Amino acid sequence: MTTIDEALRTLESEKIRLRRDAVGQLKELADARSLPAFIKALTSDPDEYVRIDAAEALGRIGDWRATPALLMALKSDELLTLLQADWESLSSITDKDEHNKRWFFLADTMAAQISDIRRAAAIALGQLGDADAVGGLIDALHDKADANVRDAAAQALRMIGTLAALAALTRD
Repeated sequence: MTTIDEALRTLESEKIRLRRDAVGQLKELADARSLPAFIKALTSDPDEYVRIDAAEALGRIGDWRATPALLMALKSDELLTLLQADWESLSSITDKDEHNKRWFFLADTMAAQISDIRRAAAIALGQLGDADAVGGLIDALHDKADANVRDAAAQALRMIGTLAALAALTRD
């Protein structure tokens, strides 16, 4: 059994597998001492699965201090910057077929990653029940590109249950 302190140190590892294991262990514990580490992982870890687990863990912990980070994750623009290095590496590929193959792979991968992370963030915001998240969730409710994000935002708004949240659900 790994202690919280050991898992927190492991979450800083350069090895993806170790970070994934650590965030999973910490998520199961849902200990508030992990809050800063989960926020950091959600906003800056390059691995999609670490970010998703961090968002889910923040929802389990239920601390309102996670709201700004979860709202940031709900907006795809910030997530794109984490993946920008992959896009920039395309310029070094001189073979046109290889370049196109890599471009389509990156586009599909990024769209799926962003969708999964945004969905997890929306659900976590609902679990927090923080009325300050309603505005960001209403914005996500109108996301034309991603039905999964819209569904998660609607679920989160129902969980929050304020008058403004419920009114947003009845307008559409």
